[in-house]
Amino acid sequence: MRVKWIATICLLVCVCLMGSCGKNGGEQRVVSVTIPPQQWLLQQIVGDRYKVTALLPPGANPETFEPDMQQLMDLQNSAAYFKAGMPGFEESMLGKMKDNFPDLPVYDSSEGVERLTGTHSQHDSHGDDHAADPHVWTSLKNARVMAANMLRHMVAIDPEGREIYTANFNRLDSRLAALDDSIAGVLAGRAGTSFMVWHPSLSYFARDYGLQQIAMEADGKEASVKQLRRQVDAAGAHRPVVFFLQQEYDSRGARTLAGEIGLPTASIAVMSADIADQVRQITKVINEH
Repeated sequence: MRVKWIATICLLVCVCLMGSCGKNGGEQRVVSVTIPPQQWLLQQIVGDRYKVTALLPPGANPETFEPDMQQLMDLQNSAAYFKAGMPGFEESMLGKMKDNFPDLPVYDSSEGVERLTGTHSQHDSHGDDHAADPHVWTSLKNARVMAANMLRHMVAIDPEGREIYTANFNRLDSRLAALDDSIAGVLAGRAGTSFMVWHPSLSYFARDYGLQQIAMEADGKEASVKQLRRQVDAAGAHRPVVFFLQQEYDSRGARTLAGEIGLPTASIAVMSADIADQVRQITKVINEH
């Protein structure tokens, strides 16, 4: 994997030396983020003053992902890179970025987010059994914190855009706050309602609205027979209303299991750019079952 990265970097250097890229060129200014939900949030703030690019596209596997030439060129030309708070993937990528793009400013858009732990039953890089859940963007409250962090840093990067960025952020923040209040009202009578999902990616959403997530896997690994049985038993005890099938993961096993349990299914895409729309759709499904 590292050989592929080095080869791609060498090619990128050659392209740059030929004058095909550069931060001072005539192309639109660029800022980079890790995932599409961040991309959507930041694009709402910067408008057309910057192009926002996401390093990890929808459907990509963080364990095997390697950036392509266009993504490396975007990083080369970026005014800054915003982390999402995904320790495993981002720790690996940041090491490579520091080696190849040492002058690229890196900011943490998840700073200040209250993390959930224990949802993935995994060991983090420090051997902790209670590693933080990385799916912070599935909470509208967290999304507002992330947007505020990105606003602060964009104003520092481009002071001339302060008024535009602030006005855009205020509109975005009001929209997210109103949607959060609306969803809280819709789900007010559903406290304690359970839903099933293959990968534990809706922990923050469940926390915000008093719901219970029953996940079939942890740490991106295939669930053991014992684990599946335990979760199926939990499903029987908690009577989930729906099994969410995630577009980012192979849903064949989930669909089969949902059929055996007798649960209706619904498709979601937590890596979708417009996370506000995804949260709205998830709420609609839960409320209808």
